[in-house]
Amino acid sequence: MASASALRPVGARPARVRGRCPRASFAPRHNEDGTTSIQPGRARDVLYADCTEADSDWATGLLVPQQPGHGRGVPSRVAWQSVESTYLRCEQDKALSPELQERMARRCSNTVNLESSHSPFISQPGQLAEQISKI
Repeated sequence: MASASALRPVGARPARVRGRCPRASFAPRHNEDGTTSIQPGRARDVLYADCTEADSDWATGLLVPQQPGHGRGVPSRVAWQSVESTYLRCEQDKALSPELQERMARRCSNTVNLESSHSPFISQPGQLAEQISKI
């Protein structure tokens, strides 16, 4: 199952798949050491919009800077092209646009919609577990 993620074809570079995502473009911070991180003051809006304030604060405290090149690899194999797969579309996601999620969902065998933000494993663990158990 892929949840609010970018499913790239073999050989695809991230920019070609993702395109511009203006919803989240204001959240990353480029650090002096070359890493990027989510600005703590923006994390709730972008990643945890439907979480409680306490859960959002907890999750924001767990975020760490991402190293240069993180998520920019070019896949040489992808399971979703040959194995039945399910995309979980987070309908209130502010990190990935609805258009991008729709494009990714079309690559999977099945799509499940969840009325959640980018992090249903925090905001709606019961509903997420129920959807996973149906697969």
